[in-house]
Order: sequence, then C-alpha cells, then structure tokens
Amino acid sequence: MGKQTHKKKVGKRPNPLATSQISNGMAEIVPKEEEIIPILQKLSSSSGGDRAWATAGISNLLVANAPTRKLLLSKGVATLLIERLTDPEYAVVQEALGALRNLTVMDDTIAPTLFAADILTPISALIPKVSIVIHKVLTDEPEADEEDKEMRKGIWDFAENLISIMWCLSEASENHLKSINRLNIITFLISFMTSADKCPLKVVVAAGQCLNTLTDDNKDIYIEFQNHPEYIDMLVSIVKNLTDEDKILVRILACATLLNVREAVQSTGSWDEESDPIAEMNKSILPILVEALNFDIEKASDECIQAVNSGNLTKDDQTGEISAKPKQPLTSEDELVQRVQERLTTLQLALELISNICIQDNTEDDGWEDGDATMEDDEEVPEEALNGDDDELDNSILEDMAATGETSNTADLALLKNNPILHMLIHQVFPQLIKLGTTTKISYPPQETPAKYAPQSIESSIIDAFSNTHLRAIECLNNFLLTMNDLPSKFWFKEKKEDAQNAWTWLFQTAGGVAGSGVAVGDEEPGQELRGAVLEAIVGCLWALARGLGQDIVLQGFHVPALQGAYSSCARDSLRVKCVGALGVISMRQGDIETNKNIGDFFIKALKELPPKGATTTDAATEILNALFDVYGDCAFDYDLPVFVNGGYLSALKSVLPAYKNVVKATDKRKFRDLRLRADEALGNLNAFIRYKTDERK
Repeated sequence: MGKQTHKKKVGKRPNPLATSQISNGMAEIVPKEEEIIPILQKLSSSSGGDRAWATAGISNLLVANAPTRKLLLSKGVATLLIERLTDPEYAVVQEALGALRNLTVMDDTIAPTLFAADILTPISALIPKVSIVIHKVLTDEPEADEEDKEMRKGIWDFAENLISIMWCLSEASENHLKSINRLNIITFLISFMTSADKCPLKVVVAAGQCLNTLTDDNKDIYIEFQNHPEYIDMLVSIVKNLTDEDKILVRILACATLLNVREAVQSTGSWDEESDPIAEMNKSILPILVEALNFDIEKASDECIQAVNSGNLTKDDQTGEISAKPKQPLTSEDELVQRVQERLTTLQLALELISNICIQDNTEDDGWEDGDATMEDDEEVPEEALNGDDDELDNSILEDMAATGETSNTADLALLKNNPILHMLIHQVFPQLIKLGTTTKISYPPQETPAKYAPQSIESSIIDAFSNTHLRAIECLNNFLLTMNDLPSKFWFKEKKEDAQNAWTWLFQTAGGVAGSGVAVGDEEPGQELRGAVLEAIVGCLWALARGLGQDIVLQGFHVPALQGAYSSCARDSLRVKCVGALGVISMRQGDIETNKNIGDFFIKALKELPPKGATTTDAATEILNALFDVYGDCAFDYDLPVFVNGGYLSALKSVLPAYKNVVKATDKRKFRDLRLRADEALGNLNAFIRYKTDERK
C-alpha cells in the first residue's frame, strides 16, 4: 500500500513580479536582439553607474516574459550576472544578486547553468560579508562611512535574494549537494531563525525554507549536525520559544528541520538525560503541528470568493497572479488573499510533517516506543502506565501483541490509550484532516471549460492553494489509517469504529465532489491534474479503511461500481492498483456472495485482457493476482464454492498464465526493478496457487 512521503519543496519561492519595478506594458514587449546587446555590453563598462543601470535593466527584462528571458539566456546573461557578483561597486552586486534571484524564480531549470558558471564561488564570498553587516545592524553599531550606511539600507533584500538563490540550488540536484554542503551555511541560516524577532519575517522564512530543503535526505549535513549539537539546541529553542502567531511558519520550518536530522538529535543536551531524545522531540513537535491545523478552510474560501468578486484584487498583466502595481499599496482584498495563501502554505507543511511522523519506521527511536523497559505478560504493570504517565509504547509489548493479534490485557490497552502521540493523532489530528479534506466552493478549477483553464490566471493561485491543502490532508489521512492498521488488534478500528465508518462514507462523498460531472477519475485534462491526484489519494484511504474495518465496512450499492469505474477510466497504474486493493478487501467480507462474485468476475475479466488481447498492465495484473490469492486462499470462505469453483476461476487462471508470464518477462529489470520483483513473485505464486486450488477440495 502506498505511504505518502514528501520531499524537497515546502513552499513556492516568492514571485519577483510582486515587487518589481517593471511597467505594465513591458510584459507584452519582446525586445530585438540588437536592443539587448548594448545593455549586455554595459555590464563591463568602466562606469559603476552604467554597470548598475545595466544590471537593473536586465533584472526587469528577465521577469518580463519567456521569449525575452530565452533571448537573454542565449547571450550568456547568467554567466555575465555571476561575474558581477564580484564587482567592486556594492550597487552592482546588489542588482546582480536580485537579477539572479529573479532568474531562479522564473526558470526552475536554470540551476545547472548557474552551477556550470561557478556561482558558488562568489556566493561563498558574499555570505560572511552579509553576516558582518547584519551583525552591525542588529547590534546598533555606529555607521563607519557612507558605503556602510548604503549597505545597511538594503541588507535585508540582499540577504533574502542570497538565501533564495541558495534555496534554488539546494533543491536542484543531489549531484550538487556536496558542493553546497561545503559552503558551511548552516550557522548562517539558523542565525536568521534565532533572530526572528529582529529580522524581517520574509528573510527568516526564506532561511527556514532553505535550511529545510538542505537538510532533507542529506547525510553530509547530518554529520554536520552531529559535530555541532548547538545547531539542534538552537532549533529546539525556536520550537519551544517562538510563539508569536505571525511566526508560526518559522516555528514549523524549525520542526521540519529537526525531523530531517533526527538521527543527530541524540547528540544534543536539549532533552532530559533519562528520556529518549527523539521521543521527547516528537512530543514537543506534534502539538505545534496540530495547532497549525486549526484553520477554518470553508470560511477562508468564502472570504476569497468575496475578494475576487469585489474586483479590487490587483492582477499582474503577464502572469495573472495577485500582485501590487509598481509603487501602489496592496488593497485590503490583496492582503486578505495573500494571508490565506500564506496560511494554507503553512498548513500544507504541517500536514506533510504529521504525515511523515505517522510512517516513521518503528525500528527507529521515533517516540512510539520506549526501549528503556521490557515487560513480560506475567510481570506486574507499573502503576504509572495505568495512570497514563508512561509516554511511549514499549517495543516488546508491541511485538508481543502483534504476534498474538490482540491486546493481552487491560494494561496493554491502557498503554495504547495513554500514548500521548497516539492520543493526539486520534483525537486532534484525525478530525482536522476530515475538515481540511472537505471540498470548498473554490477547491478545484471550473469544469465547464477545462481546456480554457489558465494555470496562470488570478483564480488559479487561489484555487491551487486550496487544492494542494486538500491533497495534503487526504495523503496525511492515508498515512494515519496505515498507522492505525499497524496497531495491535487494530485498536483504533475497534475503539473508534463509528469514526472509521463515517470516514468511509465521507471519502465517497468527497470523491463525488472532487470528480463532479464530466471529469473521470484520474483525468489529466489541463488544469484538472490536482483533481486526479486527490481522487487517487482518496482511493488509497479507502483501501486502508477497508483493511481495518473488514466485516464492518458500510457498503452502499454504488461503492463497488464507483471503484470499478475508477479502475476502468483512469490512465495511471498507481490509481488502478489502489482500486484493485480496495476492491479485493471489500470482496473478502463474509455473507455477501453477490458482491464477491461481482468483484471476482471483474478481476478475471481484467486478467483476460492482458496483452496482446487487451491493455491490462503488468502492475494492475500483479495486484489483481495478489488480491485473488488473498480472497480465495481458503475453501472455508462462504463464497469460495459458489464463486471460485462454480465460476470456473481456476480454469481462467490457468488460461491467463501464459499471457501473464509473457508480460512479466517483458518487464525490464533495470528500468522497473521493483515491478519486476513483484511480478516475478506473483508469477511464482500463481503457479503454486493453481496447484493448491486444484488439490484443495480433493
């Protein structure tokens, strides 16, 4: 089953058009080559003023439109701008840095070009210079001269541009991470976060985003944190002490970084010596993430609709994104929509982090278990466990309960109920996921004219923020449900059966709202891609819920046809596999032979459509076979005789064996290694299953 993990980007780098001094008509003008050349030539003028003018002009041209940007890049503008980062004139360096930042925002493929032009060398020289100036500003050191005064005046924009470029480079390619690691920028980035009360928020957020990206799946950085436990201490201090409401994103970014480097957490003294540091970290982080989920998304959508209908939103002529015109203050509607978008970005990151906490490997010290104690079945239960003071589940208890398939006594059940992380997930996170996953009036682009939907329209930036929030919420719900399935005796599904059943009904209702009319499940019409992603996440949740509920699934007449229709209409194997998984579990319910036959016939039909006769893919066929092995693995099931035997499924499986063998052998081991391994296993199991079912009733 698909666990949802999230990496790299946690937010969109701010659009430079929001503050650029580009004129309204400029977006429509594409300058000729002969008009560009003189500007580029002035970059090497002997006059510092000319160089600064040329650099500023290029900065505006880079954000004007794609054809102009392409023309400039063809003339080597990236290399020319990087050369200006070492200019003796501060104003030139400042403009060059801003131009390069604009370039990284407007062109997300530019990083390799910047690396090839050795951008890291001048960047590494600028970092200490920026640090010195900011230190002077923060300590109110007297201005030394006019140049010092000028540098201080624009230092925050300078710092933000520098960080934004490093953020872009950090998420560009793993091949370049080692070079970025050598910049030793951890202290530089954390220093902004620890001074959040003194620095502009936009710079602090940029530093946090860059740090989060840089520490994600970066082993060299883990070593850096192990060698410098003070980094962990500084981040922990931010998490614990930065409580201002407007700085919630900074706090969550600190949480994200701590989770990224949790392997290094044990080397710090930020926690009590007798406690498991990672467990303590998770218990400190989760309440902050839960607090961030407290947002009325329905009210926010209504407010955004009112803002759009007011006609007072400022719109950029080129991109259509909400943007103030040059030197014009934002309207109150602009500010409202931007606040909502920023809040939804924070929500999405919090959901991603909770989602990843749910699927932390149980073999790690992640706060689910307390390895300091072991308890045999016949040992006395410590009183504090019954009183809820034991903060983590004992790993040996989990293993014992998992082996028996049930909680052995009241004490074990108490351990589950009183685990603080589980308690937060069940009682606080789960209800919020339902609210945040519920469709609003502007959750998805209009379906009436999907082909005309403009990804850059003013509405799209708002709609996408809501769509992505729904997607993150439902992906988080998927991981929550998988975690609940892994608990001994499926604790949550028994204790909260009604919640699980209501979630099952809600998911189908939500799927209907997402799909709407005229858009099939998994449809990839322009502008409708997020609908397909959300629908796939919903089917994943249904699969996980079906596993947990078993006989308690609240099945309605349209549920099975809806999943079968989703399988047949979608273009993505990943969604087909989820549909098969959910259908397979539904069909195992006893006392509903008709549903079992419906699903079984559907599976057999799909297998008969393997190439060359049909288009059933190897991935889908493999999942179907695995479902059939589970569903019809025992002749004692009430549906086995009337469906599998009397329906001739054994003969059908024998007939599809050659076709399945052919598609398995045709699956490239090098390109599709995981699929080939699963398919090879299923092929071996198919042969064994045929022999087993042949002899089972003899």
